[in-house]
Amino acid sequence: MKYRALCLILALGACGPDAPEPGPPTSPADQDSSSGVSSSDGGSGSHHDSQRDSDSASSTLDDSNSGVHTEPSASFGDPEAPTWPSLEAEISAGGAVTCAILSGQLWCWGQNFSGQVGDGTTDMRTLPVRIGDRDDWRQVSQGWTHSCGIAGLGELYCWGSNLHSGVGVLGEHHYLVPTMIAGHLVWRHVDVNMGRSCGITMHGDAYCWGQNPRGAGGGGIPGPYMNPTLVVGGHDWEAISTGAEHTCGLTTHGEIYCWGTNDDNQVGPSSLTGLSEPHRIGDRNDWVKIQAGVAHSCALDDGGEIYCWGSPWYIAGEEEFAGASEPTLIAEQRDWIDLSGMNGHTCALSIADEAWCWGYGRFGELGQGELTASRLPMPVSGGHRWSQISVGGTSTCGLTLEGRPMCWGLNQNGALGDGTTDDRLVPTLVQGLSISTD
Repeated sequence: MKYRALCLILALGACGPDAPEPGPPTSPADQDSSSGVSSSDGGSGSHHDSQRDSDSASSTLDDSNSGVHTEPSASFGDPEAPTWPSLEAEISAGGAVTCAILSGQLWCWGQNFSGQVGDGTTDMRTLPVRIGDRDDWRQVSQGWTHSCGIAGLGELYCWGSNLHSGVGVLGEHHYLVPTMIAGHLVWRHVDVNMGRSCGITMHGDAYCWGQNPRGAGGGGIPGPYMNPTLVVGGHDWEAISTGAEHTCGLTTHGEIYCWGTNDDNQVGPSSLTGLSEPHRIGDRNDWVKIQAGVAHSCALDDGGEIYCWGSPWYIAGEEEFAGASEPTLIAEQRDWIDLSGMNGHTCALSIADEAWCWGYGRFGELGQGELTASRLPMPVSGGHRWSQISVGGTSTCGLTLEGRPMCWGLNQNGALGDGTTDDRLVPTLVQGLSISTD
């Protein structure tokens, strides 16, 4: 056995300057502002075979229990069930809680008043704590008050606040440990934000549950959604990203669709309001990554360029830039290879393994060593080389090429995992993480 110490560095910035900070709503469990929407099937994307389409079309919300209607899919014991590659390390920043997967083990820390850390308590954690004893976690995502993760052969678990059904299980208002979502769907991707969760199955269907502000759940009907509800349109989804009140998805054909609130053109032209069904963004089919933020959306294409649309403060334009209702090339180009965004800022990795961030920086979440906002991408301080970047609500985390996860930004709830509640303006090592690998 060889032993490798994996550390998470969280750098936070103290509150201060004049730049306004969007941050979370006054209450993360804010009221659902859904409007009446059409339940007709929308979108013109690709479809699976006729049997899958028929079953998906009949997949509806079931309020009588905590399960969901299922698609034709491989069960966990089925020879067609998916195989998973070995996962060494992943870090995921959320609203005020951070999680890491290290050799299949799940570790979380930070704000915990709703049980979103998942350790069975509501105690704030300033150092990482291991969640359960399983060692086959595949992916994890955190919002402001709840978290979800995928383990085993595609089993989906959620925990934390269930006041708006973000956990997807009927019953308790809060779940303090990972709770399995009933049903026989095999999941491969999950994304969580403001009281809403969305996931993609191994067969390419997308489901959302929880809050449904102005159609952000994508089911074509008013919400909230008590259980996972099929996103309409029949598309074959590759990835999904939940913004504050809108959602975007990437299809396996390289197309991008968005739906939900459109107050700042984050879903498309201003003439589109409260879209409850996926709306295609442009006519390109060369996208490889999508991220939905608080009032903007950004995408990475297969040529290494990043385009954004929505509110001007978030999309990396020049000072006089007034925003955009369609994908607009950001001002700085570096042959980008990865992209992440959640709230008021966005970060990207360049082909040179550098991390760059832009947007609001009132808490030091841009990693500049000072409290400042920037409309242009700025390099993260420290000279580190990164393999992964993850943007949270008021913090940012990354995984270095040496295998050290690091974070920076606001730390009043311990989301940086350094054992303190001191904000950090530059990447800072997370303490207490040590794991052995063969």
